[in-house]
Amino acid sequence: MVGNIPGGCVEGEVYELSREVMAERTPRLARYGISDDAALAVGVTCGGTTEVFIEPVDAQTYPELPGLLERLCAGTRVALATVLEHPRPEAVGAHLVVTADDDLGGTGSPADDARIRTEVRTLLRQGDSGLVRIPSVRDAGEIRLFVNSLVPSPRMLVFGANDFAAALAQQARLLGHRTTVCDARPVFTTSDRFPGADEVVVAG
Repeated sequence: MVGNIPGGCVEGEVYELSREVMAERTPRLARYGISDDAALAVGVTCGGTTEVFIEPVDAQTYPELPGLLERLCAGTRVALATVLEHPRPEAVGAHLVVTADDDLGGTGSPADDARIRTEVRTLLRQGDSGLVRIPSVRDAGEIRLFVNSLVPSPRMLVFGANDFAAALAQQARLLGHRTTVCDARPVFTTSDRFPGADEVVVAG
């Protein structure tokens, strides 16, 4: 197991659910709220609600993954929409990988997928992620999705290998920028002096 979710409160429960999902190969959405007995049992006493979507990931359950990775490696702005709730249980866990020009995957309903792509591209243009709800065209009920917009990090170029540049590079990393420090003096322009920079370039 790697990482945590709300800081340690529900990890044990999520770990056990994850093992069940791996065995059953069926996605599951778990909710923990302050009023739930299950939440109190795992230590969520600080209020609010935590939702965790657990899904198996392999070539059969996630055929869109290679296409998603290919677009990410190419630096393409891409959004991943994952179906959390659907009138048809077999559609839960379906994925749509959406860029400005193309898409992969779907829910099995072309009409619903067209609506989803429209909503997803709106979020992608803004670089936003979040929950989306749309009424299903094919089925009676609502489709609930989580859209994760994956956009390249903004680039910051810092000229001058000084202490100010080192501090700026550290802050830029915290803000999610890809930072390059450039200076013509090789003795000052080293990666050891700028651990916060993604790239250090010696150039005049």
